[in-house]
Amino acid sequence: RIIPVMRARLLKLMPGPNGGVKAATAIRVAVSHYIVRSDDDDQFLAQLRHAAGLKQQG
Repeated sequence: RIIPVMRARLLKLMPGPNGGVKAATAIRVAVSHYIVRSDDDDQFLAQLRHAAGLKQQG
């Protein structure tokens, strides 16, 4: 029940024609990362930004 709420809130921050896809992808990646841990936690934010189509901070 929380995933649609998370997606809707994130969608407000992602304008444009692909905003819904970007928001859904970011939520899916974040939830997947929470459920299935990996050995590259330091790369998680970069991976999430890439999946959502956001530019790398730096």
